[in-house]
Amino acid sequence: MLFDVVFKFAQPYTVSELNEIKIIGLTHKTVDLDKIGEFHLDDADVAQRLQNLVNKTDIEELMYLSTCNRVEFIFTSPTSVD
Repeated sequence: MLFDVVFKFAQPYTVSELNEIKIIGLTHKTVDLDKIGEFHLDDADVAQRLQNLVNKTDIEELMYLSTCNRVEFIFTSPTSVD
């Protein structure tokens, strides 16, 4: 039911807008856990550090996910990521 409500009000995206979605992810399957830990942001600092990242780049929207075995940055940007 919630999906139906969200879907009805969501605006359709164009192909160019979908091309702006980027995901950078680190998991325990691809990187040592110690390295993943370097990307973990403390709760007290997360909002300010992510805002600094947005301010210093052309990132328009940003979502940060951190668990015990992965870190993901999901964002929109017109610039390609290599």
